[in-house]
Amino acid sequence: MKSIDTIYIKGQFVTPHGTERFTLVDPVTEQKAAHVILADEVDADNAIAAATSAYHELAGSSREQRMGWLARLHEVVANAEVELTATMIEEYGGPHNISVATSRRAAASFDQARALLADYQFERQVASARVRMESLGVVGLITPWNANYGMICSKLAMAIAAGSTAVIKPSELSARQTDLLTRVLHRAELPPGLFNILTGRGDVVGAAFVRHPGIAKISFTGSTAVGKSIVRGSAETLKRVTLELGGKSPMTMRKTPSPSQTTRSMACMPMCSRAMLRVRIASHAASRPAGSSSMACTTSRWRRSVDSSSRVSDVSSAYSGWKSISNQRPCWAMNNRSERVLLGQLLDTVRERYAGAGDSDDLPTALPWLGLVRRRAPTPIGRGMLEPSMCLMLQGEKQMLVGERVLRYGAGCYVQAGTAMPVSGQVVRASDDEAYYGIRVDLDPKELASFLLEMRIPMPSHDDDPPFVSVERAEWALLETLERLLRLLNRPSDLPVLGRLLKQEIMYHLVTGPGGPTLTRGLMGGQRESAVNKAIGWIREHYDVPLRIAELAEAVHLSPSVLHRRFKAATIMSPLQYQKQVRLLEARKLLMGGGIEAANVAFQVGYESPSQFSREYRRLFGASPIQDAEQLRGVMPSP
Repeated sequence: MKSIDTIYIKGQFVTPHGTERFTLVDPVTEQKAAHVILADEVDADNAIAAATSAYHELAGSSREQRMGWLARLHEVVANAEVELTATMIEEYGGPHNISVATSRRAAASFDQARALLADYQFERQVASARVRMESLGVVGLITPWNANYGMICSKLAMAIAAGSTAVIKPSELSARQTDLLTRVLHRAELPPGLFNILTGRGDVVGAAFVRHPGIAKISFTGSTAVGKSIVRGSAETLKRVTLELGGKSPMTMRKTPSPSQTTRSMACMPMCSRAMLRVRIASHAASRPAGSSSMACTTSRWRRSVDSSSRVSDVSSAYSGWKSISNQRPCWAMNNRSERVLLGQLLDTVRERYAGAGDSDDLPTALPWLGLVRRRAPTPIGRGMLEPSMCLMLQGEKQMLVGERVLRYGAGCYVQAGTAMPVSGQVVRASDDEAYYGIRVDLDPKELASFLLEMRIPMPSHDDDPPFVSVERAEWALLETLERLLRLLNRPSDLPVLGRLLKQEIMYHLVTGPGGPTLTRGLMGGQRESAVNKAIGWIREHYDVPLRIAELAEAVHLSPSVLHRRFKAATIMSPLQYQKQVRLLEARKLLMGGGIEAANVAFQVGYESPSQFSREYRRLFGASPIQDAEQLRGVMPSP
C-alpha cells in the first residue's frame, strides 16, 4: 500500500509537522489504497512564509521571466500525460478518454496563461482613470477533489502570470494525484517558494489560509456552505476572495439499471459525474451478483463565480493573482538606487531614536506635527478617523480599507489624506526582527492653503475626481527632506525656525508629486471640491442629527444627485455611509471613557433604535458594544 508522507514547501519535499493519517480507498476494489499524512496549521504557516519570502525576492520578475516559467511548466506536465492519466484512473476510477482530456487540459492551462501574458496590457485607460494591474502577493488556492489536475494548474498558471506566489491546498481525497502532479511540477525547477502544495483538511489547512494575514487573496472552488465560511473568515483580514460554488446533489439508484436506462439518466448529468457513475456501474456489475443492494453517487451542481472584491463578478476563478488599484506608481518597488539608500538611512535613523524609547511604539518628537510609528507584530484591524496627514512606511506592510477600496502598501510608499476620512487599517507584516516603522507628518489644510497662496505654487491639474486618500511612491526629493528633518531633531535650538521651513518643503514635494491632487482638492479648487468639503464638515459637526440629502445638497449649492456622485468619488462612500462611520467611531470613544450604557450612547450619537445601533456596531467592529467596551480599556490599534 502506497504511503504519501511529504508536502512541498520552498522547492523541497518535506515531512509534515502534522501527524493525522488519512486512508484512501480504491474505487473499484474498495480496499485501502494509500495512507496520507496530512499537513496542519504549522505546515500552513511555513508554506505561507516561504511564499511571502519568494514574493519579495521575485517582485521584480519580468514578463519574459514569467512566460519562461509557464513554458517550462507546460512542458513538464505535457510530458507526464501518461503518468497523470494512469494515476487519475486508479484513484478516481475515471474512464480513459476523460482522464486523458483532463491531463491535457492541465498542461494547456500554462500555455494559455503564457499566451495571455504575452500581450496583456497591465496599464490601461478606463474612462478618465489610468488603471494599473499589479501582482497581489501571496494567494491561497483551494481546489476540489473532482478536478484535481485542472484546478491546480489553471489557478497556479494565472497566479504566476500575474507575478504572485501561491500556497495550494488540494483535497485530501485526491492525494495520489496531488503527489504525482507536485513531483511533475517540481521538474520545471522554478524558484523555491513560487508555489507550495499542502495536502490537508479544509477545516485545518484551509482555515489557516483564511485566517493568515500574510495571504492577500483566497481562490476557492467547492461547496456553497464552505464558501460562505471563507467569506466570513476573510473579512477579518480584508482578503479578496473569489468563489466558484456548487453543492451536493445525491442520486440513488435502487437496482442496477439496464444500459439503456443508464444512458438516458447520464445524459442529464454533468460530465465528471457521468464518468464517475459509469465506472461505479461497471465495478458493481462485475463484482456483485444481480439484485444486490442499492448504490449511490454524487453529482456536481451548476457552479457560479463570485469575486467579493468587485461589484462585477469575474466569471473565471483562474484570475486569482492580480488586483486593480488606482495608484499610478508601483508600491515599494524603488527603481532608483539613491532612493533605496536614502530609505535605508531613514530606517537606521528611526531605529536609533527607538533605541532608548523602551517599549513605546508611538514615539512623539519635539515637533508636535511629527511622530514616529513602530509595530513589532501584525496588528488586528483598527478603525478610526484618518486626519489630514502623510505617513511614510520605512519597513513592513500595511493595508487600509477606505470605503470600498483596499490600499496595500509597503516600504518606500506613503499614504496621504487631504481631509478627515473614516478608515480601517492593519499592519500585515511586522516582527521583532523586522518591525514595521513609519514617519507621520500631520497636515493642517489651512496652513497648506496659505503656503500655496504665499509661494504662488501652481495647483496640480486634474480632469477627474481624485479621492481624498491615496498611496504614492516616495521620490528622492521627499526622502531627502525627511532625512534632514530627522537629523534636525538632534539640534533643538534650530527646530523653531528650520522645522517650519522643512515642513513647507515637505508640503511642496507632496503637492507637486504624483499625489498632489489628493491634498489640494477642495483647498483652492472650484465649486465641486469646495462643496464636498463643506458637506464633510457639516456631517462631522452634526453627525448626531438625521441626514437629509436634499437639505445638505441645497446648503452646499448642488443637486442631490451631483452631491452624491462627487461625495462618493472623493470619499469612496456615500454621505450616509460616511455619517454612519463617524457616528460609530464617536460612539466607540464614548464607550472607551466608560460610565455610560450602550443604549444611551446610541441616542447620543443620533440613533433612534439601540438594536439597530448594536447591529451596525457589531458589523463594523466585530463585537457588540458591551463586548467591545471591555476591550477598549487596553491599547487600540491605530488605523
